[in-house]
Amino acid sequence: MNEVKKGEELRLYPLTPNDNKKRINNYKIYLDEAIKNEKIKDIALSGNYGSGKSSIFLTYFKDSEYEDKKMQISLASFNSKVGNDDKNLLNIEKNIINQILYQIPVSKIPLTNFKIKREITFIQKIFFIVELILITTLIFRKSEVVLFIFSIFEKYVSHIGIISGIYTLLSFLVIWNVWMILKYVPIKKLNLKFQNVEAEINKKDDELFEKYADEIVYLLKKSGKEILVIEDLDRFKQLKIFEKLRELNIKVNDKLNSSNKKKFTFIYAIKDDLFDENKDRTKFFDLIIPVIPYLNAKNSYEQLKLLFSKTYNISDNLVYLLSFYIDDMRLLLNIYNEFVVYKNERQNSAFNEDDKLLSLVVCKNLFNKDYEDLKFRKGKLYDILTLVEKYRDNIRNEIQKEKIELAREEEQRELKHLNSNSLHWVS
Repeated sequence: MNEVKKGEELRLYPLTPNDNKKRINNYKIYLDEAIKNEKIKDIALSGNYGSGKSSIFLTYFKDSEYEDKKMQISLASFNSKVGNDDKNLLNIEKNIINQILYQIPVSKIPLTNFKIKREITFIQKIFFIVELILITTLIFRKSEVVLFIFSIFEKYVSHIGIISGIYTLLSFLVIWNVWMILKYVPIKKLNLKFQNVEAEINKKDDELFEKYADEIVYLLKKSGKEILVIEDLDRFKQLKIFEKLRELNIKVNDKLNSSNKKKFTFIYAIKDDLFDENKDRTKFFDLIIPVIPYLNAKNSYEQLKLLFSKTYNISDNLVYLLSFYIDDMRLLLNIYNEFVVYKNERQNSAFNEDDKLLSLVVCKNLFNKDYEDLKFRKGKLYDILTLVEKYRDNIRNEIQKEKIELAREEEQRELKHLNSNSLHWVS
């Protein structure tokens, strides 16, 4: 995650993972030892959202020996409802298979049963064109054009020799085409059959990782990779998918061991509260590496102060209050970005005061639903503000009543004082 640096002139901060070599030092040692350990095949980086797990992955694999040996799966853009239903689990499995499939060059997995679009190479196009010309020549070999071409070459080769050469070349091309077809079409029980995961995905009670276990093992084995990084899987709260992936990992490594190849390591990014029971965490993973968040309740105040005090006039009291609620670096940077944009675009608005504007932006980020409802004069926040305004009106009315009462009492005192003085002069 991006860190705030004093004196930095960047107008808006990107929310993407940040390459931070200084912070990765210890984690590089942990991951190196784990990946090289033959007994460790399932690794988890555990930390809350915004703790920097993605930044650790980015920095670790950059310029490392494993840079070209890893595949990465991210389900951040995978649109599915959170829940433990079988349909949701099926969609997750399908998405994982598709992401694995399209990270492997087609040339490495010619026998896959999944239907993949394969590009026709330039050489293949030339072969097909030549084959088409030869077939056309044989079909129309008695035409005047073909006979004229034959007559030109008959000076060097006989008419029968030309026909024989065409048949020989055509036979070679046909054999080549058949070979290419057999290369991409698996033979099962003497039947040529294409299988497509999309065609059978809608059947009820399908469990793709079990149904296509051998196929997925084949993909991973032929991929030439050694590491599979899986991010954002925890947001679906599907513990069963972790069981399936662990079983898949065992099958892949059993297959690799039989071929005397290196192990395949799965690395997950998960949040701390994914598992209700502590024992469950150790059941799914061979090693859990906790990620200490860069931003927390202790240093949130310093980061807020550093970020906003460079240019803007934000009160210490507000920064101190907000520090209790902002403990995610990505959230902090987004609040800053939105504040800058609103500040620049609304110079003449009623929210020109920095404290008020920042409060509004924080409300938008922390309570988005209430913020949207506020536009339509409804929602919890609107109710609170309405109650506050009513409370203020009541206080103002009470103060006004007190002022009137005090003025009346003062007037009565003055009147009594005047009356007493009048009596004194008369006497």
